[in-house]
Amino acid sequence: MVDFGNSRVQIYESDGRIITALYGDATEFSKWGQDVVDANLDVIKAYRRVNDLTAVGKFTRPVGILVDDEDRIIICETVRARLQVYGKEKNYMDPQFNL
Repeated sequence: MVDFGNSRVQIYESDGRIITALYGDATEFSKWGQDVVDANLDVIKAYRRVNDLTAVGKFTRPVGILVDDEDRIIICETVRARLQVYGKEKNYMDPQFNL
């Protein structure tokens, strides 16, 4: 579920239990996003003043989600004009509990 107001995506079990939340992990701007930054002197100055750019990778008002045929989760955010893609590890196995 895309949680626009809290800038996150929550993933649920089929019974409604929350599995996890995603908050954004981007490490760089999209080409278009970088062009926007490069074209705006005020934005360039603002980024120069910031020592930690971790917040740039976080979601800013995500608006859409898609799970593709390869089980990748693709999240669209309009404020930063980008997609963030999450993939499940191929060798991941659900844990087995013997009670």
